[in-house]
Amino acid sequence: MRKLAFFKFIVFLLLLSFFAGCLKRTFLVSESEEKYPVLYPARVGGPAGKWGYLDSTGRFVIEPQFDGAGPFLEGLAYVAVGKKWGFIDHTGRWVIKPKYEVVLPFFDGLAGVVIKKRWGYIDRRGRFVIKPQFDMIMPFFDGYAQVKVGGLTSGKWGIIDKKGRFVIKPVYDLLGRFREGLACVGTLSPKKWGFIDTTGKWIIPLQFDEVMEFSYGRAPAMIGDIETGKWGFIDRTGKFVIEPQFEEAGIFSEGLARVKKGGKFGYIDTTGKIVIPPQFRESGHFHEGVAWARVGDRYGYIDTTGKVVIEPQYTATGDFIGALAPVAVEGKGAYINKSGKFVFGPEE
Repeated sequence: MRKLAFFKFIVFLLLLSFFAGCLKRTFLVSESEEKYPVLYPARVGGPAGKWGYLDSTGRFVIEPQFDGAGPFLEGLAYVAVGKKWGFIDHTGRWVIKPKYEVVLPFFDGLAGVVIKKRWGYIDRRGRFVIKPQFDMIMPFFDGYAQVKVGGLTSGKWGIIDKKGRFVIKPVYDLLGRFREGLACVGTLSPKKWGFIDTTGKWIIPLQFDEVMEFSYGRAPAMIGDIETGKWGFIDRTGKFVIEPQFEEAGIFSEGLARVKKGGKFGYIDTTGKIVIPPQFRESGHFHEGVAWARVGDRYGYIDTTGKVVIEPQYTATGDFIGALAPVAVEGKGAYINKSGKFVFGPEE
């Protein structure tokens, strides 16, 4: 195994936590990735080292040569040479030369890039489809993207289509992506959340103190302050179908949602039935049939029945994408397979 310096596993550059309340969800590999081999960014040589890409056996198939690297999405990965970013394909060939200050991955065929402190969107040939004009953006999802105009601090959010036309005018303090036809909308003072549809019509008026996006016809919503408030789940009318009772909650993924009760995390189904009793100090969303979970001061992985499938032994973990998941042991990064075996790292 090749020696590995500590590195950050970039599943997505920002992990795209859309604001403090509305959406806390990691973007993973899209369905379109199935036609491409899954490759994993890794760095060797310490903080000043170079990044390359591994296959599922832990072998470098794109040799370390880049100053920064992100995941492959829609067949392309963003990489840096010096302080400029571009995109490569699975062979390591430059598809879009490094010339951008900041980039986001490709979603829905477009990638966000920064030129002279303004965000725009390019296509897979590097041509601007939507010229740089925004103060902040989010990736496209199902044909729509959130963009911010009017300044980083005082600006407002709206939603554009893939031609750059506003379908939702930029009048909102906080705005999530459309999911199941609804987007969460928030105000800063007072801080309240509701939901609009793709025409901008209010479907669920501002009334909740925190919300997350819809999944499986349910959205987590909180009533009360951040310290003592309780989370439940609402339907598309805004009615609580699972009453507020949890200290924390997450969106449904693979039919289960993580919830915190009595200081521990477990999982419920869409009816609110407890499937995995609260027992973990921390836990993640299910992805590819497993979720990371913390027991004591170590992280391992469980299946959808709550059975431990990889014993808690890591000091940090990430989701499995394909065959591998990123982990750390005492600050030393590595990749493991679904048997819990190291295929790359940790630093020796």
